[in-house]
Amino acid sequence: MPPDRYDADRYYDPTGTKKNTALSPFGCFADCVSLFDAPLFNMSPREAERTDPGQRLLLLTAYEALEMAGYQQDRTPSMHRTRIGTFFGQSGDDYREGSLNQRIDPFYVTGGNRAFGPGRLSWYFGWEGPSYSIDTACSSSLTSVQLAVRAIQTSDCDTALAGGSNIITNPAWSAGLSRGGFLSPTGGCKTFDEEADGYCRADGVGTVVLKRLVNAIADNDNILGVIKAAQTNHSAKAPSITQPHAETQEHLFREVLSKACLSPRDIDYVGKSKLPLFRTYPIDESRNTWYRHSSWRYYRATCGDKRLWGKAQRTSLYWNSETKRWT
Repeated sequence: MPPDRYDADRYYDPTGTKKNTALSPFGCFADCVSLFDAPLFNMSPREAERTDPGQRLLLLTAYEALEMAGYQQDRTPSMHRTRIGTFFGQSGDDYREGSLNQRIDPFYVTGGNRAFGPGRLSWYFGWEGPSYSIDTACSSSLTSVQLAVRAIQTSDCDTALAGGSNIITNPAWSAGLSRGGFLSPTGGCKTFDEEADGYCRADGVGTVVLKRLVNAIADNDNILGVIKAAQTNHSAKAPSITQPHAETQEHLFREVLSKACLSPRDIDYVGKSKLPLFRTYPIDESRNTWYRHSSWRYYRATCGDKRLWGKAQRTSLYWNSETKRWT
């Protein structure tokens, strides 16, 4: 635990007898999250200090993503300031909750309220498109991408910045997740393993710039990838609110493949989150969709905190179609 977050020893108790403590002391933390170029974003030192570091890093990653994309405002119709929207996943209120015990000043609301994350980004660049802060728990950042894709498809905007932000600065979430049995008391993720006992929370911030492919080609943009389809659903039939439902997720996989005009044989990489990190969680929905096809042999599971674009840890597995075993 970095010393600039909170006193880890005070909020860690492996016995579980002390109130409001976590059973796991582990986490994946980014370095120097307090560093920020306030003058670049027209913020005073006081305002920057009172602004959630997740929001500050959101500004920095968005600025970097725009540089990589070759952004120049109003250069083309699709990059006109009235046609650019922001969609960002944020699930925690660590910094704002910690500020309750500090001096509350005029920047408490704008610096801590999640809505001001994407809102500040739009305000700084002068964009007039839709601006959304999205909270779907662990899937917030990917949901922001899905909603951004939908907004572009329905012409709500022509360009969208999407991503997610999560910086751990408050012990409450870690304590709650640990008490709920979600966090691994032994450290790293043990994906698809008999010893799987939870996951490890992580810092992370990421931003992508999205446009219609035809516009990106016409604008001579730096294209790094293409989203063929995006979709989401809810596991309403799951045994508990925190567990997935195999048949529901299998239906979602097939729906996305259909929209993308692809078959399972065309897929060679699948990113997964907490599903394989608990022995009690079902994984049959993946097997039913993908593994029945003999040509589909490579599978890689990406593990960490799903609110993030950058995962804390990765585990690679290979499916042997001859022995029918993981290696």
